[in-house]
Amino acid sequence: MIEPNHKIDLVITPLFHDQVVPFSDAYFWEGSCQVAGEMNGESVAGQAFAELLHIYEAPIITLIAPNGGEQWDGSQLVTWKLENPDAGNPLTYDLFYQAAPDTNYFLIAAGLKDTMFYWDVSNLGYQDSLRIKIVGHSIDSTISGSDSSDDYFSIVAGAAIENFAERHLNSYQLFQNYPNPFNAATEIRYRLPEAGKVRLVIYTLLGQHVRTLVEQRQPVGDYSVSWNGRDAHGQELASGVYIYQLETGALVASKKLVLIR
Repeated sequence: MIEPNHKIDLVITPLFHDQVVPFSDAYFWEGSCQVAGEMNGESVAGQAFAELLHIYEAPIITLIAPNGGEQWDGSQLVTWKLENPDAGNPLTYDLFYQAAPDTNYFLIAAGLKDTMFYWDVSNLGYQDSLRIKIVGHSIDSTISGSDSSDDYFSIVAGAAIENFAERHLNSYQLFQNYPNPFNAATEIRYRLPEAGKVRLVIYTLLGQHVRTLVEQRQPVGDYSVSWNGRDAHGQELASGVYIYQLETGALVASKKLVLIR
């Protein structure tokens, strides 16, 4: 029996490599394994059945904008940052606003997966005392974190959607892949405001080339490319963190993705 004061130093090696079990967007491992090492000073070895579950940490979220004092004119994005990202614990976000003197928060959008959101404020008219609150929670809602504006911000009269389209829809963007982590396949999305030559490449964390997904000239538009976790020779890659990089004449942007076998 394992006691709290026992010292344990074990190496657990899976006997099979197809025992990653998906649970919605998260993963855990279970199955037969080889165990070797020391337990309370004594050598141990043998086979066992084990489950490796992820230990979740409550998300730490920082609201970036609007955080107080701004004049919101309909052209900006509500943005926030997850300070402790965890590939094994994907989050969704709910966005709320408060209009003083009312102390209640009202839902703007729910189930967001990105850390930015365009909030159409054209129907609110002039407001001089607003706050934003962002709440991030795990897929099973067992853990959550939140942040809100440090002070009030205002919405100026005549806030227009057109400004958003001009500033943001007409800019290069590389989005986070989904699902992430993934097992069989994942989608990588990007936006091109100008026609030009495009390369979308997968690399290891050491910068080694894995596979080129796109290498061609493309017109203006939004694109989605699927990757099945295989290299240029069709071989399955090992579980781990990889880099996907978008290369254009005006932009080089990269993000991380997690493959779990």
